Amino acid sequence: MKLLFSTLLLLSILYVLLVEPSHADDDAMDLAGATIVVRHGHRTEAEQTAAAVLLEEVQKRTGLE
Repeated sequence: MKLLFSTLLLLSILYVLLVEPSHADDDAMDLAGATIVVRHGHRTEAEQTAAAVLLEEVQKRTGLE
């Protein structure tokens, strides 16, 4: 299982490094459909704050609501 995870992680990294740059012609990244994912269940105050700060920063920097 560990080998499978390592292989998938390596393939994902290679995909991002080799395939995705070909789509980098446009300088902007469309975050309109982005979702912030947090773990299920009880979260500490720090985790709740981190998600809120991330959301605020994305909204501030992109102008999205």
